[in-house]
Amino acid sequence: MNISFSAPTIIVAITIVSSLIAIGMWIGSVNSDRSYFRVLGRELRADIKEILIRIPAPVATKGSPIELTALGKQVSVEIQAVDWARKAARVLLNTDLRDKQPYEIQQLSFSYMEGEFLSSEIMSDRINSSAFKNGISREDVLKVLAIELRDELFRVLNLQIP
Repeated sequence: MNISFSAPTIIVAITIVSSLIAIGMWIGSVNSDRSYFRVLGRELRADIKEILIRIPAPVATKGSPIELTALGKQVSVEIQAVDWARKAARVLLNTDLRDKQPYEIQQLSFSYMEGEFLSSEIMSDRINSSAFKNGISREDVLKVLAIELRDELFRVLNLQIP
């Protein structure tokens, strides 16, 4: 049997074989890329989870009025903030708060915590311990104290939180 191939047939055959090899290589690279992206996706998910774990939860809401979150309430209990606020409110009541608006009282509470507040050694230890235990800043713990102080002043002055 004598089989003869013409030049165009050989060229077509070579083109088809080359195309099949190129398609096979392309499919292999796509599959390789897919497995790479699958692994990359898993790594990214793990990294995002780690980042979210390290971001401290807020102690207060951002809305108005500012309120303690679950973490803020937990911190408040740990440092006995309500008892402290009752004592601190007596000091601040010596100033003329009766004519102040709720927002002004809130600002006064936060300003007091930022500037005039001098904690006892025991309270300072509680603040530091709670900040460390909950992975939050000392300023966040002071924010909890400011909110509890504001709430106590509202209670004593018979003001409703707006």
